[in-house]
Amino acid sequence: MTVEASFAPTADVDTYTDLAVILPCHDVESTLAVQLDRLVEERWTRPWCIVVVDNSSRDQTRAIAERYAGRGVRIVTASQRRGAGYARNAGAEATSAPALAFCDGDDVVAPGWVAAIGDALERHELVGGMVDTTLVNDAWIASSRSMAEDGQLGQFGEIPFAPSCNCGIRRDLFDRLDGFDEDFDGHEDVELSLRARALGVAVVAVPDAVIGYRLRSTVRELWRQGTVYGRGRPLLIIRAHELGLPAPSRVHGVRSWAWLVVHLPALRHRAGRYRWLWVAAFRVGVLRRAVELRRLYL
Repeated sequence: MTVEASFAPTADVDTYTDLAVILPCHDVESTLAVQLDRLVEERWTRPWCIVVVDNSSRDQTRAIAERYAGRGVRIVTASQRRGAGYARNAGAEATSAPALAFCDGDDVVAPGWVAAIGDALERHELVGGMVDTTLVNDAWIASSRSMAEDGQLGQFGEIPFAPSCNCGIRRDLFDRLDGFDEDFDGHEDVELSLRARALGVAVVAVPDAVIGYRLRSTVRELWRQGTVYGRGRPLLIIRAHELGLPAPSRVHGVRSWAWLVVHLPALRHRAGRYRWLWVAAFRVGVLRRAVELRRLYL
């Protein structure tokens, strides 16, 4: 009987690794330790490492990461600009691993996540895991925005995409795509998946790779994130057309506006209010971008 080796993460830059897990981080002192505690306990049958990318944090994010330096965590500084896409690219450049996995410092990987992503990348070029809002949020917040749907990836129109908070990509494909578009305004994970699709590479779902996704718990944070994502949607539609891919109609959001009217009574309840505000913020973001572009997007 042959027993496969089980590798903990290594922080030795001179040690070859088959997989690098990259965490872009900015001001996540309240959540990073929880994520790293879980990650350093992960095991895989091949050598792997964890790369924390400090993207100009002003709090104790870097100090917290440094506590794990002897437990398989490498720390990279990315301070030339702000942005998750830039930070992810900086993390990828800091390692020569032939496979890359991405998660975030404010979420929590479920047990077996590294093995699930690592094994999947031995068979596929681009993979995406499941995003579960019930693992790290209060029940009322989780009920306001459900994301996990029976092992299915999120889609932009007809095209599934790999969520940047839970995805993996082979190095050669990442290099062919020149990484994440650092200038893209939100949804840089969807944009990367569109460019991969244009090359003939489809995203493969990995149901066993689960991330506990932390939702924004204050109205201000929720609104800001929603408007940023909304502003990115028209740009995604434009990018899809440029790539010759199908995209939702520019007025596809009319149903969401109708939904907001129908669900006005939901504002009386906390969970319903958060769900309503998320949809409203997204649509406002779309309109703001439409004004900038001087084109109709709803």
